[in-house]
Amino acid sequence: MNFNKNNEGFVSYTDNSSNKSYIAVMGGEKPTSGYGIAVKAVEDSEQQVNVLVEETSPDNTVALSQIASYPYTIIEADVPLHNIAVKNSDGKNYSYYDIQRSFQPIIGISWASGNLKSIYKENNFIFLEIQNSNGVSQFFYLNDNEESENKIKDLKLNSNVTIKYALGTPQKYNNNSSFPLTEILLPVDKSSFTDSKWQDLSFQKNLDKNMQLTLYYDKELSKENVNNTNIYVVDSDGTRIPTEASLSDDKKSIRIIPLKPYVANQTYYLFITSDVTSNIKVSNQGYRMQFQVSVQ
Repeated sequence: MNFNKNNEGFVSYTDNSSNKSYIAVMGGEKPTSGYGIAVKAVEDSEQQVNVLVEETSPDNTVALSQIASYPYTIIEADVPLHNIAVKNSDGKNYSYYDIQRSFQPIIGISWASGNLKSIYKENNFIFLEIQNSNGVSQFFYLNDNEESENKIKDLKLNSNVTIKYALGTPQKYNNNSSFPLTEILLPVDKSSFTDSKWQDLSFQKNLDKNMQLTLYYDKELSKENVNNTNIYVVDSDGTRIPTEASLSDDKKSIRIIPLKPYVANQTYYLFITSDVTSNIKVSNQGYRMQFQVSVQ
């Protein structure tokens, strides 16, 4: 949903393992908290699944923090998804976003990048405040335990971080909704952009914002080595960009998919550590490739 959360519309997804179908209806970006989407009815016919929703707005008599919110609701159904129509009680139709073309892997998982402004502890939870480049804050939480302490021990305030979180049950902190955090990607030191221990691959430019990179190898690779630790993309500030690396069936190529679009006219760096090819002897720390996105 991260690709589309700023937009008003809906996406659909079928889990083939359980035959469950899901429809996520999104209200787009709102200036404050207090907005919501409620499902009024779901009707299934041979030709179409009709979803009727009602949009709710904040109470004008209540003081609200000026923090952007993204109201949504997720509908679970036991029917196969064919033709879907979503409209609100005023008759307005919601736009459909193709989840496959957006390379979105799972409904309910999203990403956020920004500056770590604060870390709080309250009511057996650890809360993190992340502020994006527009000055808008988002809040995330972890259970206050040893595992969570290990996740945040290397975090530094006012540093850029990338957060993976679930669109699950929110917790309240100072009247702000906080979402459950699942993964933290720390920034990369910019000295690694020129560090001679990395071997440079040829510079790529004029790439598309949804561009997928594919790496080819002569020998088979181990699936355990293909992960976010060994293969990652950062922007020119060293902030980690959410990507997903997958190994091909023949185990000789890796596809790197952006989980949110790259930004036009921005420079990025792809790093592939030597651990990816642990079964192949190399003399450097890994490979580095600079690329630039110019096509929106």
